[in-house]
Amino acid sequence: MAYLKQAPTARIADAAVTGAKIASDVALAGNPTTTTQAQGNNTTRLATTAYVQTEAGLLIPKSIIDAKGDILVGTADNVITNLAAGANGEIIVYDSANSTGLEQRNIAPFNLGNCVLQAQGNFPAATSATTRAIPVTGTVQVPATNMDAVPVMDLDSDYTITNWTTKFRMRGHVLVNATAPGQSLTLTLRTVSTFAGAAGILTGVTGAADANYTVTIASATLTAGATADFDSGWQAAPTSGLYMLCAALGGTSAASSYVTVTSQLFVRFE
Repeated sequence: MAYLKQAPTARIADAAVTGAKIASDVALAGNPTTTTQAQGNNTTRLATTAYVQTEAGLLIPKSIIDAKGDILVGTADNVITNLAAGANGEIIVYDSANSTGLEQRNIAPFNLGNCVLQAQGNFPAATSATTRAIPVTGTVQVPATNMDAVPVMDLDSDYTITNWTTKFRMRGHVLVNATAPGQSLTLTLRTVSTFAGAAGILTGVTGAADANYTVTIASATLTAGATADFDSGWQAAPTSGLYMLCAALGGTSAASSYVTVTSQLFVRFE
């Protein structure tokens, strides 16, 4: 008669199983299980699939990044998203109104000091319609006795910054005495293209007006005792060269009219 041998049920002591008794390439068939280690365990203990899934969930998948310059940002507690790369020259600022908490924008435009060109002059009584460089009261010229009368700006590479846009703004103020000139007044930024003079004395300057920096104040605005502001707004930078601030009446002003003009040119980068 055959007898069945009862399988042992006693637990093998941990110390009884050593590396010498286990082949180095044991293949465990089926679905063996073991204890899942605590999150963050970095010992040589076996890692279950549950442990791996937990640890993998703490990693940031590279698929979130789509292009060079993308940035990972947090949008809520334990929530990460992708902030797509912005344009060249932009900066990132904090803005809680945005879903990402950040905003890409051009750096705030800034001015260089006060202004880069300034001129002030007067249109005395019965001034003709000839364009004048402020502050000269004759034609567009610098009197031989005062060559510094007309401020001139040299627009060159000093006003250029890589990846930035240079813009200028012409603005100023006009004062009218007790008699209206009866004419419009046009303010311009003009190139200095032709010089006239002899023996080193500059007696004449002519040049074309830049349409972006041309502002006309209507005669109806220039009433007796009136004040008026003019502003070209921020415009694209003119081409390189020498520039001066000019003004011209629409026609000959009234006999007793007197108009004072202050004009300034500002610069900024954006």
